[in-house]
Amino acid sequence: MVTVICVCFIIGFCVSFYGWGLLLQHLAKYSVRNPVVTIVIGLSAIIFLGGELNLFRVAYGWTFDIFLLLGIILVVKFRKHLPELPHDKSEWLYVIIICLFVCVIMSFTVFTQLPPKCFNYHDDFEKYFAHPVRMLQTGTLFGSPLSDIGFDTLGGQAVLHGIMLNHFPIPYINGADAVFGLFLCLTMSVSMIPLRASFLPISIICLLTIFFINPQYVNISSLYIGSALMMASILLFPKIYKNEKNNKYEGEKVLPPSVFIALIYASLMATKSHFFLFPLLNLFFLIIAFKLSGLDNRNLIKWSVNFFHLGYYCIFRTIFVYCQSNCTLI
Repeated sequence: MVTVICVCFIIGFCVSFYGWGLLLQHLAKYSVRNPVVTIVIGLSAIIFLGGELNLFRVAYGWTFDIFLLLGIILVVKFRKHLPELPHDKSEWLYVIIICLFVCVIMSFTVFTQLPPKCFNYHDDFEKYFAHPVRMLQTGTLFGSPLSDIGFDTLGGQAVLHGIMLNHFPIPYINGADAVFGLFLCLTMSVSMIPLRASFLPISIICLLTIFFINPQYVNISSLYIGSALMMASILLFPKIYKNEKNNKYEGEKVLPPSVFIALIYASLMATKSHFFLFPLLNLFFLIIAFKLSGLDNRNLIKWSVNFFHLGYYCIFRTIFVYCQSNCTLI
């Protein structure tokens, strides 16, 4: 019974984060076509706000509940921007088959990983269990100058763990990553594929590939959440393709707001410090790709300047906030 309630709560995660993503799109006056990417943008916003709550020592369970409820209210407010339903029978059949595969994979994961049979008695018992419990009890991740926070994680994952622990026993703590994170990765892998029967085998292969790749769980740190953030940072940018007629690279000419990608990068580094290298490489190669696609130099320079001003503010603000709330950075 607890497992079923936990799954329903994780579905509420998706709805609430989707609402926060819609709010950011409304403020930035930019529409993201992919609904799963919108959820990840909302997730990044919650992780960013979680750092602010820790800084002011009010990161209690009730404050996170308020943010979750606000996200659901935002979905109702921006309901006009909800994704459209399939138009014909072939699209409906495609969606139903994909949903069945996702449900089977998620059901297997829930009943085998929620809760898991064992935890890492070093990493989990000494670190990752202590962080969210301390935060919910004291309102901040601050513990001791000798704390390991800042080396393995800045505390972003503890925010997600804290939201879970606020309502469920501690064995269900990894539902934030093993279930919610896996769901994001599965749905995002097929969200970029057209709703056509001819693409159904490709979609199924994408789902099975993510499922069968061994995540090598050794603790409850960020794995699937980190993967989802990385995938979203790629899908957020416009598509670039090679035109076979003129043998040139082409693509959409509108770049997403720099604050979106900055929040995702910041959340990625906040959930696990080892992920800091990905944003550097990802941004570098994307700029090269845009240059090859023939994007106007003025637009590319303008976007880059905005990113390094507003974008890096979000990144360094997130790192600063979590470091300040921990009082240590090894």
